[in-house]
This record gives sequence, C-alpha cells and structure tokens, in this order.
Amino acid sequence: MPNTQDITSSEEIGFFALFKGPSGSGKTVGALSFPNPWLADLDKKMPAIARKHFPKKSIEYDVFPNCFLLAEKIRDWVNMNNCPYETIIYDSITSLCNLIIRSIGEAKGESALQLLQQLQTTSSGKKQVEMLGIDYYNAEVRFMDWFMESNKILYSRPGNPKNIIFTAHIL
Repeated sequence: MPNTQDITSSEEIGFFALFKGPSGSGKTVGALSFPNPWLADLDKKMPAIARKHFPKKSIEYDVFPNCFLLAEKIRDWVNMNNCPYETIIYDSITSLCNLIIRSIGEAKGESALQLLQQLQTTSSGKKQVEMLGIDYYNAEVRFMDWFMESNKILYSRPGNPKNIIFTAHIL
C-alpha cells in the first residue's frame, strides 16, 4: 500500500491544481511560472501574455479548433512513456466547455448561429430560441470526465508531467 512517507525525492512531488479567479487576476501568469510548460490556449490569448511576463522563457502552446484535436494530443501523452513537458496548463476550463459544445455542434452539422436563428413559436404566440438538446450536455459531461481521468493518469505516473494546472474563470 502506498504511503506518502515513502516518497524520497522532491522530483516526485508536483501540483495537480485549479487556479480560479476573475479575468486578469494572474491565473495564467502564475501557471506559466512553472518549469518547462506547455499550454492549451483555449482562451486564445497567447503569446501576448508570455511575451509580456516571460519575454525570455520558451513556452510551447497549441490552439485547438475543436475538442477532438485536444483529446488526440492527450491520448498521445497517455500512450507515451513520458510526456516531454514538466508542466501542462489548460487555460481555461471555462473555454474548454464552450469548445466542447461548439465541437459537438459542428460534428452534428449545426452551428451556434444556426441554433440562434431557429426561433420557435410558443403556445402563447411568442418567439423563443430553441435550447440545446440533452445530447450536447451529455457529450460535455462525458468529455470532461474522460479529460479529467486522462490528466489524473498523466499526473500519477512517474516522470513528466510533474505539474498539471487548470485555470477557470469565475462566472
């Protein structure tokens, strides 16, 4: 049975953390201060933050047009023996949820604009926008469950990544 007292190297101890706060509170800057980072730029605000706060630091990042490409990258790391990055940052979980909904809509052949343009007439004669179906929310829950479990696998095994940091906005 594992015991925390059996950990002999400080290299084996890292962070699995959520940095939450309002926009501009320093969540991303704090996360980028960790060693050898890779960032999933889900908020689409890199490289401006890196250039401003860490002009001499090498920071790799990716922007994802859909959640399926992010999943592919995570699957590759899970299947590798060792991730090349010491710190993985997902900036932000808030934007990831929006990306999942958009990705599901695209996979179904629906766009957000089309959904907003589809007005329904209620029994009282008023027009209202159709709400997203339960399939969108089921897909979001399933993706987030897989996403968190995959990151727990990455974090719990020896080697990299030592740190996994998620940022989230307060809504």
